[in-house]
Amino acid sequence: MSFVRAIADADRIEAQLHRLAARVRGARLARLVQDGVRLRRLIEESRRTSRLLAGALADGSFAPSAVALRAARIGGKQRLLAALAPLDLVAHAVIADELARRLEPRLSPQLYSYRRGRSSLTALRAVARGVSRHRRAHADPRARGLFVLRADVQDYTDSWPIHDGAPLWSDLRAVTGLDDGGAHWRMLRRLLVPEIVGAPPLVAVAPAPPPAGVERRGLLFGAPTTNVLANLYLAPLDAQMDAVPGLLYARFGDDVFCAHEELAVLRAVQASLEALLSARGLRLNQRKVRVLFWNGAGRRSPSAPQIEGAREVAFVGGAVSFDGGVALSPRKWSALVGDLRTRVRRTAAVMRASSPPPGDSELAQVLVDVVNQSLSIDAPMATDYAPLLAGLVSDRRQLAELDRLMALWIAEAVSQRAGARAFRGLPWRRVRALGLKSLVKERNG
Repeated sequence: MSFVRAIADADRIEAQLHRLAARVRGARLARLVQDGVRLRRLIEESRRTSRLLAGALADGSFAPSAVALRAARIGGKQRLLAALAPLDLVAHAVIADELARRLEPRLSPQLYSYRRGRSSLTALRAVARGVSRHRRAHADPRARGLFVLRADVQDYTDSWPIHDGAPLWSDLRAVTGLDDGGAHWRMLRRLLVPEIVGAPPLVAVAPAPPPAGVERRGLLFGAPTTNVLANLYLAPLDAQMDAVPGLLYARFGDDVFCAHEELAVLRAVQASLEALLSARGLRLNQRKVRVLFWNGAGRRSPSAPQIEGAREVAFVGGAVSFDGGVALSPRKWSALVGDLRTRVRRTAAVMRASSPPPGDSELAQVLVDVVNQSLSIDAPMATDYAPLLAGLVSDRRQLAELDRLMALWIAEAVSQRAGARAFRGLPWRRVRALGLKSLVKERNG
């Protein structure tokens, strides 16, 4: 089926329209407007809306609206998020879905971002399996060790060249089969690089409209097509890395992990990476480039003592130890610990302020229940990190530390003593007897 026929399918468009409606229920549904028509009305007449959009995509006449940018803090970073009109968002979603379908057979098995059945969790597990294979292949611990390159691309999707001769367009033509002189190609270009209106709220964040005479770069952050194209744009890098014998490689969007037994091979890989990025108008974020010697003792390599040794390596929100265990990254660990400790303290404060105040045994049981519910992925009050703890973290040291901290916080809240002295008022074994979960025991089981 041709690309145009695939994206001009009214049933497919209607399904995306209903998915959009499911995501924006409530007040936001009433605020979304396209050319004076509210999204609620478009959904009420979803079949007619879908047929009209299908016709416009079929003949290449669809004209996306100008896009406003709004400030958003995502993943600890200030970004400019594209505020797309409802039908533009549906068109992006339909096109992204078809691009992903066509791209899937061409993508590297070592690419884990924005693909069905893959995530940052599967990327971390793949790295853990890779280092475990290395350990099994070297019976002598002194012969073990991998040189690691950890890097990410500076302002990845925000900095792509989008001029007429940019690599993105030739890559996209190869996937879509569209004629670059045709109406459908021009429509696709307009959708991916629309007019941007209004003064951006954050001056220093791309892709703000550039000053006169300065080349505009980057695609829309927040558009469904951008995630799919993030896989496409560095597919040549993935193919290049897959061809290096013995290289442990993984990519998630702009986040790159490479490991090899030989430093010379890793240096060559780094040079190839930088050369390919340069050819595509990109560069590494030099503040985040790390070269490490990964081994069980965290020692430096005798052959390269200038390189820092490490027992574990951070990657896409996790940390993989040399023994193959996976832990939360320091940032996520800190967030999880802070969340759980705050829940225990606030619950204890509310309970003590009630009339009559609970006894120590009653308070301890309530706090145990709160912590257990916070760590249960099926519970309404579960912490955001509960799925990671249940499905990803296998590092027994980190799990044991969290077991200890949970018991300590409950003992502190009940005994009103700080530190290990709290266990004098409420011993650890008593906290466990009240039913407090042990993450180590659950993982071992």
